[in-house]
Amino acid sequence: MDCRNFSRGRLLPALVSVCFFVSIVSSAALAQVRKIDFAGVTWTVRSGSGGPGPNQWSDSEESVWLDEAGHLHLKIRKIDGVWHSVEIDTDGFSTHGEHRFLVEGQIDDLDRHVVLGLFVFANDRNEIDIEYSKWSTPSRQNVGSYAVQPYSTQGNFLRFVSPLDTTLSTHLFNWQADSIVFASYQGLQHGEPPSQDQVINKWTYTGANIPNPLRNLRTIVNFWMFRGTAPVDTSDLEVIIHDVVQPIAVTSVDERPASQPEGFTLHQNYPNPFNPETTIRYSVPSGEKVTLKIYNTTGQEVRSLVNGIESAGEKTMVWDGRDNFGTPVVSGVYFYRLQTGRHQAVEKMALLR
Repeated sequence: MDCRNFSRGRLLPALVSVCFFVSIVSSAALAQVRKIDFAGVTWTVRSGSGGPGPNQWSDSEESVWLDEAGHLHLKIRKIDGVWHSVEIDTDGFSTHGEHRFLVEGQIDDLDRHVVLGLFVFANDRNEIDIEYSKWSTPSRQNVGSYAVQPYSTQGNFLRFVSPLDTTLSTHLFNWQADSIVFASYQGLQHGEPPSQDQVINKWTYTGANIPNPLRNLRTIVNFWMFRGTAPVDTSDLEVIIHDVVQPIAVTSVDERPASQPEGFTLHQNYPNPFNPETTIRYSVPSGEKVTLKIYNTTGQEVRSLVNGIESAGEKTMVWDGRDNFGTPVVSGVYFYRLQTGRHQAVEKMALLR
């Protein structure tokens, strides 16, 4: 019911009461949205009902939680006799760069009706997917899939066989303006695996449906039931996400300056992860005050690399993994921010000692 459709002077007292009740319920529901901080960003935990599936979605701490190591647990559970799936999505928007998901779970042998999704999404035509599922076919071997939506377009979809040596695996896509490179590896890999034997699959997409970051895509992880069908094997309906390494878009489309210059660019550092040094490339369009700073996951400044007037053009800086006092910092996730008078950009990197 939309209470705005009625003239205030003609509302019956009973209808006023109904609208007041609806308003209170809606406000309470908004206040109870659950948030979690994981992998350096804030995520919303989904609740209610709806697609894919359709499914019922649980935001309870028994369904979605972080352990002492900071790893994310996702569990499909029966609650009051009804099966519930789980999903989280980033509050901020995603952008070009590598999206890497470090996963624990026997995802090559999930229950026939269960799906693990690792993806960025704005709508059904602006979406990049990595999914694992048997899609209700018990004998299916090609349980892995890469897709750029719409998946039904020729060349936008790839299935692959993905036998895992252990319960640990890594899955990524490097999303750029002219290509998307997908890859899956055995084990938890922060970079290229040390052996080609650990490469499960790779695929490069250069078709016409690469999403534009201006469409406001969010990073999403979900663990759900295909067509809402209850699982057959209920012994292990849990996956653990050790980390999600992804680029961060500082602002939404509506907040970006309309005059964002072509020459303002912050590139992903290389190598990433790194030890002990990494190179950061950036460019500014005109001579002006520029800062390039490193922050930890709590927002504290770790190192100031640039702080002064710079001429226009492409620049390169090297961070040696030390703070402003020359002390080596610990392993972990860090952010670097490039800022001029009116523009800023942020990227994420990982130091492994």
